[in-house]
Amino acid sequence: MVSKKIVLIERKENIATVIMNNHEKRNMLSREMRAGLNEAFEELQNDDSIDVVITTGAGTAWSAGVSGEVLMAGLAAGRRGERPGSGQFRRNVIREFPKVTIAAVNGYCLGGAISLLNSHDLAIASEEKAVFGLPEVFRGYPPGGDLAKSCSMASSPKWALDMALTGDNIDARTAQMAGLVSRVVPHDKLLETAFLWAKEISRWDKITLEYTKKMYYAAMEEPNFYKAVDLVSLIYQEHNRVNPIAYQGMSDFLAKKGIKATAMAKWMKP
Repeated sequence: MVSKKIVLIERKENIATVIMNNHEKRNMLSREMRAGLNEAFEELQNDDSIDVVITTGAGTAWSAGVSGEVLMAGLAAGRRGERPGSGQFRRNVIREFPKVTIAAVNGYCLGGAISLLNSHDLAIASEEKAVFGLPEVFRGYPPGGDLAKSCSMASSPKWALDMALTGDNIDARTAQMAGLVSRVVPHDKLLETAFLWAKEISRWDKITLEYTKKMYYAAMEEPNFYKAVDLVSLIYQEHNRVNPIAYQGMSDFLAKKGIKATAMAKWMKP
């Protein structure tokens, strides 16, 4: 069972909310917290009643980053000439999660928590409370490899380096401009808006959503444009083979049937 002390799971209809629940330590990513998150997402992956997962934090922080014990272990390993573990997750359970994930950033999101944020598919932030930053340079070491990679993929290289080299915190609107989050709302509307966003997405076919994620991540992570196109094409073809409704949606649209067809047909009229 997931530890009810360090990580909570709340279910409402077909949406689950995972809550990092160590507000006294600003939900730092200790070994226990990381294990609890892994366990929570593994549990929800096997729960067919859940279609979308939201992650948030208790108290004033989403997460203040990797805990001191984990950081010191990594630094000590480096001094011994060993290769430290790759950040929060050697196997990134959230990034590989087949269902859609939304980070609802309610407060501080610092250091290694940025990598955790970027492991989610989508992110929404509290306009008044969310704060983002990479303070590693203050302490005399650079962000870890997974953190540097996730930052440069989620935002422009200039923004990633701006944060990494200055250590300055940025607010929610700046994080939105940098590409770390796509939506910003008043703090008292954060979880409500995240839930409605999740409900909107959950209307669509589960297999289609899963393959849409696979296609986008494959394209993002492949540096060569033409190889990315070829890889995405293979994933697209695989979807059309395994999903029994792959052609039904287009058939419905052409016949002016289905959830979106009528509205789309009206929009396309001259």
